[in-house]
Amino acid sequence: MIKTGENPPVLHWLQRHRPAWLGLLIVILAGSAWIGWHRFIRPTDAQLLTAGIRFTDRGQKEQAIEKFDQLLQRNPHESMALLYRGQLARDAGDVQAATEFWKRVPDEPAHLGGTARFLEGTLLLEANRARAAEAAFLKAIELNPKYVKSHERLLKLYAAQLRPPDIKHELDAIHQFRPWTLDELYELVYLTELSTNKAKTIPLLEKFVKADPDDLNSALALARYYLRDDRAGEAAGLLRRAAGQNPKDATTQAYLAEALLAQWDLPGASEALSRAPAEPGAPQCVWKSHGLFWIASGDWKQGAVCLEKAFHLNPNDMLVCFKFGLAMRNMGEAPAAKRYFRRVERLKDLRLVMIEIAERAENETSPPVEKVFDAGRLLVKLDRNQEAAAFFEQVLAWRPDDATARDQFAQASRRSQSSAANDGGR
Repeated sequence: MIKTGENPPVLHWLQRHRPAWLGLLIVILAGSAWIGWHRFIRPTDAQLLTAGIRFTDRGQKEQAIEKFDQLLQRNPHESMALLYRGQLARDAGDVQAATEFWKRVPDEPAHLGGTARFLEGTLLLEANRARAAEAAFLKAIELNPKYVKSHERLLKLYAAQLRPPDIKHELDAIHQFRPWTLDELYELVYLTELSTNKAKTIPLLEKFVKADPDDLNSALALARYYLRDDRAGEAAGLLRRAAGQNPKDATTQAYLAEALLAQWDLPGASEALSRAPAEPGAPQCVWKSHGLFWIASGDWKQGAVCLEKAFHLNPNDMLVCFKFGLAMRNMGEAPAAKRYFRRVERLKDLRLVMIEIAERAENETSPPVEKVFDAGRLLVKLDRNQEAAAFFEQVLAWRPDDATARDQFAQASRRSQSSAANDGGR
C-alpha cells in the first residue's frame, strides 16, 4: 500500500535514476520533433512533379531526374512522372530505359495512357518494327482518339506500305481536327499509287522486312516498289517468300503474277493466278493481274473482261486504264478506247502537277496556289470531286476572298455529296 505523502514507486524510480530518464526523454522529444519537422518540410507528390517539370523546361535534366525519381519511389505508377522520365531517358540516348518507363504508364487516365502508347509506337517504328508500332498507335487512338499525332504517324506508315483504305481512314480522321497539309493532299490523290519517295521508301521498307520477316504489308509494298523500279526479279523473289508464308493470300499471288509477267514468265504467272481466282469479291489487284495475263497471252477479249472489273474497282490505276484502252481498240471499240486513253492523259497531267506542287512546297516559301488550283480542276475532269473539293478548300485557306475557288469548292462538294448519296442507296 502506498501511504499518503509517499512518492509512487514509478516516481521514486525516476528520482533515483534521474540522469537516465532525462536522457531518454530528450531522445524521445528530439525524435518527435524531427518527425514533425520532416513531415512539415517533406515535399508533396504534386510539388515533386511540378519541380521536375520546371527543371525539365529549364534544361536542368539532372535535377529533373532527381525529382521524378523521388516521386516514382513513392508512387511507381505516377503517369506524368513516367512520361517525363521516359523522355529524359530517351534524350540521354537510353532507349531501353525510355521504353521501360513508358510501358509502366497505365492506360488510365486515357489521355496519358494514349500518349504513352504513342511514344512506345514511335520507338518501335524507329526500331523498324512496323507491325508492333502500328498496334501501339492503334491502341493510342483507342485510348485517346483526339490525339492527332497518332493518326499522323499511322498515315505515314500506311502511305509507305501502300494501304489505300487505311490511308483514307487516317486522312478522314485527321481532317476532323484540321485542314490537310499539301503532303496529305498528295496522299489523298495517290491512295493506290506509289506516292511516296521511292529513294527513301525502299530502304525503309527493306529495314522493316529485315527486322520482321513476317511483316506481310511491308513485304508486299517493297515488292511493288521493286517492280516499279525495274527490279522484277527481286520483287518476284520477295513475293515467293511471302507466298510461302501466306499461300492462301490472293493479294500476294496477284502481285507475284504481275512480277512474273514483267519477266515474261507466263507459266509461272498462270500458276500464281490459279491460287488467286478472278471471282466476285476478289481485290482489284487480282482482276488486274488476270487482265494483264490474258493480254500477254494474246486474248484481248478475256483481258478486257478482267480489266473492266479492275477499272471499276479503281478507275485511277493508270496501267489498268491504258491496257483496257488497248483492249478496246484491238476489239474494234475505237470510241471507248479513246475515252480511256484520254483519262490516261489526264492522270498523267495530274501526276505532273502533283510533282510540281511537291517540289515547290519543298523549295519555295510562297504556296503553290495556281498549281493546287490546276490539280483541283483536273480532279473535277476525272470525276474525283471529293478530292477536288479538298484542293479548292486549300486554295481558299490561302485566298479566302477568291470567288472562283469558292464557287469551284461549292460545286465539287455538292457533286461529291450527291455521288456519296447515290452510292449509299445502291
